[in-house]
Amino acid sequence: SRESGPFSGPLSITYLENKRGFFMTTVFLWHLLARGGHYQRHYLEHTDDIKCLALHPDASRCLVATGQCAGNGNGVTRPPHVRLWNYNTLETFHVINAAFDKQVVALAFSRADLGAHLFATDDSSDHVLRVWNISENETSPPEKIQEAKMTKDQVLGITPHPGKSKRLVLYGRNHVIFVSFEKDKIAKKSGVFGNVEKPKFVTTAVYTPSGDLLTGDSNGSIVGWNGNQTNFCISNVHQGGIFSIQIDPEGDIITGGGKDGRIVATSPEGEVLDETSLPDYVGGCRCVVLGRNGTIYVGTTKNAIMKMNFEEEYSTIMQGHFDSLWGLATSKTKKSQFLTACFDGRIVLWDLDYHKPVWTKVYNLAFRCAGIHPSENIAAVGTSKGEWLIIELENGEILHRGADGKKEAISVASFSPDGSFLALGSHDNNIYLYHTLMYSSVPGFRRAGRLHGHSSFISHLDWSDDSKHICSNSGDYEQLIWTAETCKQITQPSTMKHTPWATSNCTIGVNNIGIWPEGADGTDINSTSRSNNGNVLAAADDFGHVRVFEYPARQAQAPSREYREGGHSSHVTAVAFTADDKHLLSTGGMDASILQWTVVPK
Repeated sequence: SRESGPFSGPLSITYLENKRGFFMTTVFLWHLLARGGHYQRHYLEHTDDIKCLALHPDASRCLVATGQCAGNGNGVTRPPHVRLWNYNTLETFHVINAAFDKQVVALAFSRADLGAHLFATDDSSDHVLRVWNISENETSPPEKIQEAKMTKDQVLGITPHPGKSKRLVLYGRNHVIFVSFEKDKIAKKSGVFGNVEKPKFVTTAVYTPSGDLLTGDSNGSIVGWNGNQTNFCISNVHQGGIFSIQIDPEGDIITGGGKDGRIVATSPEGEVLDETSLPDYVGGCRCVVLGRNGTIYVGTTKNAIMKMNFEEEYSTIMQGHFDSLWGLATSKTKKSQFLTACFDGRIVLWDLDYHKPVWTKVYNLAFRCAGIHPSENIAAVGTSKGEWLIIELENGEILHRGADGKKEAISVASFSPDGSFLALGSHDNNIYLYHTLMYSSVPGFRRAGRLHGHSSFISHLDWSDDSKHICSNSGDYEQLIWTAETCKQITQPSTMKHTPWATSNCTIGVNNIGIWPEGADGTDINSTSRSNNGNVLAAADDFGHVRVFEYPARQAQAPSREYREGGHSSHVTAVAFTADDKHLLSTGGMDASILQWTVVPK
């Protein structure tokens, strides 16, 4: 990245020190979430999407292996590889580049010999299994001892035998493969389903303490194995696939269903002993981890981590968005709060200090944008179908509903600095302007007019400091300026060149020329935000970058600081500074993540 002159120092993803905790991913970075609080630490060394993870069985070593996919950015090819690192110090010990193809899809440490071997499978057409010796001395590099082709079908996971250090199984589409290895060869046997209905996918596998293999599959069945032959089948434990299977201390089988959202305890004889269900708003089960005293931790299909038990008690440890996220608005006075509105139907008011929601509201709507009123009492959110809502910021309750733009998306919602107007930018190429009537306990909105003149959808919008003028961008890279009181376009924009603007959200303008890289088109930059002190401009682009410039950025291809690794894995949809300029927030499109960056003083 290139550094600029005397503007604020670099950004770092905010993290607070903790000890051991849970692993999560927003791809590219792993969070260690402390059970005692919402604090995170981040491992930032991966260069593309992280696909798999394995913890070393000797907890005292704090060793973890993570595998990533291949990538290509800025003309640099990033090969798939495995990283061995310490999850306490975040120190990288080794990087394994072993001619992996496409991505590393599964990792596991051996169990019987306390992690003396590491197994990895890639996504090549033959799904090659590779085996390394792992030294007790972290400074000694892993020694590859074997590799062999496994199957043409997709591999989902690897499960090592708990009592035999050189035995393991691979499972996935149409297969369970039993593997044994010596120093000079790898032997494999395919699992034979016999009278058991063969599933399309074997989705999970676990060994019992006695060394018997159990698998869960896409039929919702638990299958027991004797060698490479099926021994028994407990059918229809779940409606739909079993995504996770564990054995509790009493020897009972705990399974989680992705479709039915149930957590079920089954005896080895097939009797259902107990069950509980995830609340609908968190989706189905993706993984189950057994804690102490009957506690169950569940990762869900809607990006939540739940703490549960079979007494129908549950709490949400973490809940994120799970669809394309575009709506982001920060408070101008309350430095610890910000609002997000997502295509998943969730509107969330977040607390920056505690890193958790103040409240969450779920509606059967796809939200596209958000804006907070200067009074900090209300906010506006726009939807993908032309509807817009006014919500009470204290609790998220709907105070007013409106609709504009012939059911086209409302992509911008912005209040004037004095709070007297609400401007709504639509994908029908118009801006709809409303008078904001705040004289009663329930705010009212009266149409002031329609700003018509753009020939493409409205993408961004800024207000002048005095709330008299609007500057807007559209999808065809056009900038227009308007008078709010008359809803008329100013046809000689040069007369406005000395006008001070309250924000710099428009990506196309004289003060933002320098943010555009050489060869970029008008869609490459999705969002800009100027710091409240007026010194710094942040930009979010389609390539997963967050870039920071000195404001104004009038020089072509202006110097900047660029943040990619350890950040978003998808296009960055929005950026916004907090009220005190100590943090920058960024939201991801398909990664559905929110990153909180700290502005580090120089």
